[in-house]
Amino acid sequence: ILTHGIGESYLAEIIEEWEDRLRNSGLDMAYLPSPGLVKLRVTSYINDMALVNKFCDELYPLIPQYIFGEGAITMQETLADLLKKSKSTVSLAESCTGGFASHLLTQIPGSSTFYEGSIICYSYEIKEKELGIPHDLLLEKGAVSQEVVEILCDEIRKKYNTDYAISISGIAGPTGGTDDKPVGTVWISARSKDKVVSRKFSFGNNRKRNISQSALASFNLLRQLILEESN
Repeated sequence: ILTHGIGESYLAEIIEEWEDRLRNSGLDMAYLPSPGLVKLRVTSYINDMALVNKFCDELYPLIPQYIFGEGAITMQETLADLLKKSKSTVSLAESCTGGFASHLLTQIPGSSTFYEGSIICYSYEIKEKELGIPHDLLLEKGAVSQEVVEILCDEIRKKYNTDYAISISGIAGPTGGTDDKPVGTVWISARSKDKVVSRKFSFGNNRKRNISQSALASFNLLRQLILEESN
C-alpha cells in the first residue's frame, strides 16, 4: 500500500491498533520509506490472501488522505489515470523543479491525451513576461509565496486552456534560503476552473530530494483536488 504526505513515525502512531491486530492475526508488515513516500508491505507466510485483503480494506478508512495506490504504481501514474478517466487536461508552471514534474508526466505512455505543456518560469523576468506576475508582488512577497504560485497556476491554466493546472515555486538549495524561507521551502498550487488549493512544504536541504519531493507533492495535491471535485 502506497502512502504520501506522512512520515513513518506519525503513520505508525495512527495505525498502531490496526497493526497490532494484523500481527496478532499471523500477518507481518514492513514500513518501506523513501523520500516523500512510505510503502506498507503486508505479508502472509501461509498465503492467506483473503486475510491480507481484509486488513488492507480496513486500512483505507484510517488514512484515506494519505493512500494513493497499491503495488508498483507511481504517483504520476495515479494522477495520469485520473486525468485519462475524466478526459481532463493539465498544464504546469515550474520554477524550482525546472521541468522535472513535466518530465515525469511525459514518461507515461499516452501522456499526450492529458498533458498540454509547461512553462519553466525560473527567473523573475519570465514569471512576469510569460505568466503576468506583477513586479511589485514579486518584490513584496517573493517568488516563493502563496500569492505568486496561485497567480502562476491561474495564468498557466488559462494560457493553455486546460482543465487543471499545477504551479511550483521553492528554494531547492543548497543556497538561497533566508530566515523566513529556509532551503527546502516550497509553495505548490493546484487548480481547476472553479477551485484552487495551495500548500507550503518544508522538504529539507538536499537539492535533488527537494526537486523530486516537490514534483510528487504537486501531483498529490492535484490528485486530491480531482477526487474532491468528482465526489
